[in-house]
Amino acid sequence: MNEPYERIVELARREAVLVGEGSLEGLAAVWAERDQLVASLPAVPPASARASLLEAQRVNRATHERLLELLGELGGQIAQLSSGRRAVAGYAGTAAPRALDAHG
Repeated sequence: MNEPYERIVELARREAVLVGEGSLEGLAAVWAERDQLVASLPAVPPASARASLLEAQRVNRATHERLLELLGELGGQIAQLSSGRRAVAGYAGTAAPRALDAHG
């Protein structure tokens, strides 16, 4: 009876592993499988699914927190790249014209 709800927990754990490994490209497949599974479930889960759903929620919250950390780290890296590009551009001086104008 609780098999689909246990599968939700397995998918949440798989998602957590992917995020922990930094394998974010694999998340779309997990999300698609979870969405398909959830769509097949009744709107009101049975009481017997409570423990599985609570565990899935716990794992998802931890994964969400890790994703927020990764996004913060990525934002920092992007800011460093942007700052580095501006610094390098400053050393380049004036850029050469990209094309000749009408005078030559």
